[in-house]
Amino acid sequence: RLILSEDEADRGAALTGLIDYQTEDYSALFTAMGAAPVTVRLFDPPLHEFLPRSDEDIDETAASLGLAVKALRLRLDRLAEVNPMLGHRGVRLAITYPEILEMQIEAMIAGVKATMARQADPVTLEIMVPFVSTASDVTFIRERVDAIMERADMPRAARVRYAFGTMIEL
Repeated sequence: RLILSEDEADRGAALTGLIDYQTEDYSALFTAMGAAPVTVRLFDPPLHEFLPRSDEDIDETAASLGLAVKALRLRLDRLAEVNPMLGHRGVRLAITYPEILEMQIEAMIAGVKATMARQADPVTLEIMVPFVSTASDVTFIRERVDAIMERADMPRAARVRYAFGTMIEL
């Protein structure tokens, strides 16, 4: 649903509930790691790889989303990539769809809070931005992550241990 969404409202509806789902995953990970640092790579999927390919899967997906098969096929054609390793993923995905970035960061922070409520050790969260090619990419994402953390009231003990970085791959 998220990948096939056409606008921000559709993406917002598709993201509903994912924060809770992701929060549980992050909390379990932070708990397992105790005080050890946990590096979380921002979402980086080649989106087209999660889409239906066979006629049967396309028919089923169209029905489950309430879409016409022809409309779904047109959308799938628009999402196809020749070289997904250089395509619409990593930092480019977070820049194009900031609501996905916001959901992931909010879920991380909720996971930090849930974990710190159960254990004495503060969580050491490290956020890694993939597929960066320019300093402006890092600046753009860092400003948004910092704003989300301020709004979500990240616990001070975790905030002082938090790190932000990138993997320069291009």
